[in-house]
Amino acid sequence: MAIVSVLALPFVYAGPPGFLPKIPIILILGVICEVLYQILKRVNVWLCAIMIGGVLCLWYIFAVVAVARFLSIPGLDNFIRIMPLTPMVLVVFTSGGIGGALGVLVYNRIRSTAIVTRINKSR
Repeated sequence: MAIVSVLALPFVYAGPPGFLPKIPIILILGVICEVLYQILKRVNVWLCAIMIGGVLCLWYIFAVVAVARFLSIPGLDNFIRIMPLTPMVLVVFTSGGIGGALGVLVYNRIRSTAIVTRINKSR
């Protein structure tokens, strides 16, 4: 998450252009991720990953739309008019949940490699 957030700062793909609009979005994104992880880590790893992925994607969409409204980015009203809210929320939450599940699968696959073992020992 931290690597993606740092790489997102200079590029347009992760929200509006510039550093300033992205910093609060990324900070709140990290807080949401950490709070959900602390709440759900004892329940189930898969449920934790799916919920964190889905909620983070929902927050990110909400935050980008809010910043785009604040900055008066053209075309936002057309997008909101074309895309109904319910399907967008379902698609975004589902795709985020799938991303979280894929993250757990990849981690389980590379968990026993030397680099991951060294990173875990440093904690």
